[in-house]
Amino acid sequence: MRSGVTFPLWAWLGYGVAAIVSMLLIPHMPVTSGWTAYADGPCPPGTVPTEIWMPDKQRFVIVCQAPGGSPTPVPTATPRIAPSPIPPTPTRNAGTPPAVVTTVPTATPIPTPTPIPTPTPTPWGLPVPATPVGPTRIPTPVPATWQRSCIAAPTCPINQGHTCWMDPATGNGLCSVACDCQVSVVQPPRPPNGSGSLPNPQPPGFDGFWRQVEAKAGEPILKYKPFPSGLVNTETQFYVADETPRFAPSEAGDTMGIGNWQNPTGDPNVRWQNYRLSIRWRLDIDQAFVWSFADGTSPALGGFGQAASMKHRYQQSSYGQPVNGPHDPKTADKYPGATPAFQVTVTSIWLAEYQTDYDEVRTVDDSYCVAPGSPGATDHSDSCPGAELNHHTGTREVLSHVGPSGWRLIDLRLLGHPTSYYEQTTVLPTSVLQIQSILTR
Repeated sequence: MRSGVTFPLWAWLGYGVAAIVSMLLIPHMPVTSGWTAYADGPCPPGTVPTEIWMPDKQRFVIVCQAPGGSPTPVPTATPRIAPSPIPPTPTRNAGTPPAVVTTVPTATPIPTPTPIPTPTPTPWGLPVPATPVGPTRIPTPVPATWQRSCIAAPTCPINQGHTCWMDPATGNGLCSVACDCQVSVVQPPRPPNGSGSLPNPQPPGFDGFWRQVEAKAGEPILKYKPFPSGLVNTETQFYVADETPRFAPSEAGDTMGIGNWQNPTGDPNVRWQNYRLSIRWRLDIDQAFVWSFADGTSPALGGFGQAASMKHRYQQSSYGQPVNGPHDPKTADKYPGATPAFQVTVTSIWLAEYQTDYDEVRTVDDSYCVAPGSPGATDHSDSCPGAELNHHTGTREVLSHVGPSGWRLIDLRLLGHPTSYYEQTTVLPTSVLQIQSILTR
């Protein structure tokens, strides 16, 4: 989904070599060098039409571009005025009157335009050459109330666009013919930090155990439709699959076991045995998934499952991108294996959780009074009746089970992480083909 804008389908001929679209007329707009107003009319010989997308008008504007050069504005037709004849110097012979000679002006021959070579078509269209991005020159005249923006277009490389100055009241404007600005990408806000703790006390070997679990953070299962290839200027649906596991490495987590743990709390009368510490990752589906489409547009937010899918409309094919996309029978003649693909990424939020379970053995006092002279008597106590040995002094162990404690959040900042949660970035190579037939609106 491109910032909530719905893009129309335009008529493409072949593989993007030429386009036939409606054009927008802005009256009385001056044209300066390197800039063009939106104008109506055919392109001059030797140039081809080039599109500039205007979001406020929901349409493309056409400028004219020479092969291998920058687009040039369509000139306003000027009436041609025949040059005034220049009288030649007459030749005079003795004895004859001077002859009157009239020069008939001839039309200046118009050079024949060089034929435009037809590029070799591919299912992805043609790559857009990179354009150096430099300081933007302000066209003149531009009213002070006009606003500057950078508008992406399919004729520009990824992350570049046309500098446009527009009247916010009327929508009239002036755009550069070159791709001379960097498209602004707005990053969505990230989740705030949460609270959490660590197992206390931490069992022996906890650091090594945590590193093992840390390496097992999960990744969502990502899908897109149509598959294996989307189409330019047609919505592609992206979503986190419903079958994505919610826990990693499993719902039960990884478990670390300890036999007898003497004096775990600083009390010599307490020991733990059969101690088990389990740690797992939980996918936080309450937080938005951040989709980045690798075409210079701002990221978008989506939810979990196909019902919360994202829709995005590519203006360029994936031709020239890394060749790691899915196999597509339609392009197997050129790419029998993987296909060129946009490196779409999804950022998901994972929370670390722990749970403990153990037996506690506590040594308690086992002293009590006995009958005087009893075999169990070990000493005399004035608090017990009788003058002889009347008291037993000793200890005994009491066993109790503690847990399971239930899953508790770990604040990863306590382990040196910059946030309390973990951001996992997953790549979804996405093949996008150029439209291969003429479409009508």
